[in-house]
Amino acid sequence: MIPVAVIVVLVATVLVVPFILPSMLVDCVGWMLRGRPDDYEGWCYYGRLLAHRGRYAEAVYAFDKALMLKPDYAEVWEKLGDSLTAMGKLEDAAQAYENARNGEDDSSAA
Repeated sequence: MIPVAVIVVLVATVLVVPFILPSMLVDCVGWMLRGRPDDYEGWCYYGRLLAHRGRYAEAVYAFDKALMLKPDYAEVWEKLGDSLTAMGKLEDAAQAYENARNGEDDSSAA
């Protein structure tokens, strides 16, 4: 027979882990980017993680870092537009979406 304490720990783990792991992942990726500040794909991924967690201002910063490294990265322009839209910055978002379509280098969108 399995002790009640073991069952309690297992149930608590199942309930808590889904909430802790995403936050830990964001922190780990942010920490890793300190050692790889020129990793534009890493900055894009970090921005997507932050945006998914509702941390839009931080996501915009991460997307801006990616765009400084690779200005024609259309996916980042689109994700930047999504985050700016969520923040209510619709004019800046429209410019980011336009840049995504055109592949333009216009870092003033944020």
